[in-house]
Formats: sequence, structure tokens, C-alpha cells
Amino acid sequence: MIAAVLSAVVSAVFAGVLALRYARRRRPHQLVWTIGLAMFTLAAAAGVLARSGGATEAEYRLFYLFGAILNVAWLALGTTYLLAPRAARRALWGLLAFTALASVAVFASPVDLSAAADTGKGFDRASSPGSAAAWAASSSSPARSGRRGASSARATRDVARSRT
Repeated sequence: MIAAVLSAVVSAVFAGVLALRYARRRRPHQLVWTIGLAMFTLAAAAGVLARSGGATEAEYRLFYLFGAILNVAWLALGTTYLLAPRAARRALWGLLAFTALASVAVFASPVDLSAAADTGKGFDRASSPGSAAAWAASSSSPARSGRRGASSARATRDVARSRT
């Protein structure tokens, strides 16, 4: 429990520091990293709340969305802004769409809290929001890469492999 509280506090402090840096310098990577760290903070806080009094559906959904699906992508976009700003500006639109899709998938999927407490797998495999989000991301990647012959069937196969 102490580690969970500590991770929420430390990530909140880092998010605050980056937000202040962004306010002074207006660097896009700092804003995007602030968003990613704020997402991690929300996930960690939801984890603390779940451990302190029994998980609710909202806590589980927030933990899953911000801790398992979105925060790493936002942190990676910040790094992309440092290394390839032009590509990052284009990727931002894809990440915004991915964020919307993942949010809808997580909040529309049924949650089994008893399974989440026992195994950590509170979403049914057939309707897993992570699978829906992964399929959407991978099915659009062949189009973005510009490769001929790449198809959504291939992307669906890749996602199916990743679930086993």
C-alpha cells in the first residue's frame, strides 16, 4: 500500500514540475509528458483507492485505461516530439483518436470485479477494451506505413497472436 501511495505522489509531483516547465517554455514534449504523467497519477490513485476499500468499477476502469492503455503512448509521443517533431504532430491526431476509442471501449465493456480481484482480469476476453484498442491501432498501422499488401486481416491476425 505504501508503494502505491508513493507512486501516486511522486508521479503527481513530476507531472506538476513538467506542467510548470511547460507554462514557462511552451515546449510540446513537456505538455505531452505532463499529460502522460497525469494519466499515470490517476491510475496510481485509482489503485490506491481500490486497495484501501475494495475496488469499484470506476476505479478499475480508470486504473486500466490510464495505467494499462494510454499513459505509455502519451509518454512515447513526448519523446517523439523531441526526436521527430513533424512526425509527432501527425501522430498526435492518431493518438487522440486512439484515446477516444480506448475510453469508449473501457467504459462500454462489462467488468467482473470478482475476477479482477482474484486474477487481475476484470474484462471478459471476448470484449476486452485492450483488444479493441489494439486492433484499432494495428489495423491502421499498415495504412500509415504505406506498405502495399498490408491489410486489416493481417493486423487482426497479429492482435489475435498477441492475446495468446
